[in-house]
Amino acid sequence: MRVFRILLASQMVVFGILMTERDPWIFSALVCYVLLCFGGGFATMPSFVLDVFGAKRMSVIYGAILTAWAAAGIFGPLYVGYLKDGYPDRAIIYCFLIGVLILGAGYAVSYLLSDERIRLGRPTVEGTLRRYGIPVPDRG
Repeated sequence: MRVFRILLASQMVVFGILMTERDPWIFSALVCYVLLCFGGGFATMPSFVLDVFGAKRMSVIYGAILTAWAAAGIFGPLYVGYLKDGYPDRAIIYCFLIGVLILGAGYAVSYLLSDERIRLGRPTVEGTLRRYGIPVPDRG
């Protein structure tokens, strides 16, 4: 989870800088950083899914993530084209602002969900009692 928080937070900062950056060398370096974060997220996703959801659900969850990733790859450029057609002078700023908002939403959600809340599994009486600090009776 920490890796994704670092990736999301750093990209929010980079997108904020990209909105107004005029130097092509700095702009290019920052875009390369965003692409490195894209690859880093893609590379760490399998272990994240395995740790959070377990091996039984890995194929379903990972498939859903890849499907969402692919959908974003299709609809993102379409929306950018729509903004460019509708607001030619401010489209770049709008696109980066939307990116910052989406990254911020992901960052906030990462703090709302901890491993305990999103780990899936069959609940047990003993586990529930331990979670709330209630002594577990001996079955001896």
